[in-house]
Amino acid sequence: MPYLFRDDITRADVAFEASGRNREELFVSAWQALLDVMIEDGGPLEKRTMKTVDLENKSLELLLIAFLSEALFFKDSEGLLLSVDELSITETENIFRLRARLAGETYDRSRHEPGTDVKAVTLHHFRLERTAAGYSATVVLDV
Repeated sequence: MPYLFRDDITRADVAFEASGRNREELFVSAWQALLDVMIEDGGPLEKRTMKTVDLENKSLELLLIAFLSEALFFKDSEGLLLSVDELSITETENIFRLRARLAGETYDRSRHEPGTDVKAVTLHHFRLERTAAGYSATVVLDV
């Protein structure tokens, strides 16, 4: 699941490019990049807690932003660090539907080296596109 941090896009925030052979791989790569910003060693996490996320949107771009925002929600509201265990995206009648099973554990300072505190996933310089190799996205995080 490839991603690359970009320091040439923004100076005050954190930017990354994620890619995948399909939409699902792209979303998982982006989630992992976000997790690696929030904690120094983003994996593997113990599967002590499971969460399910169901989202839908008319835009694949906005679906990715909403999905990544779920990681921030679980971290900030419940202290959970979660990895993507399973993820599927379907499209019917111009609506994208995402269902993900997340697994992880409560943040533990003795086991997880804190990274950068991410406040939000932004639309600043956001890009999601289909490429010859699959999908690619550029994401800027407000820190």
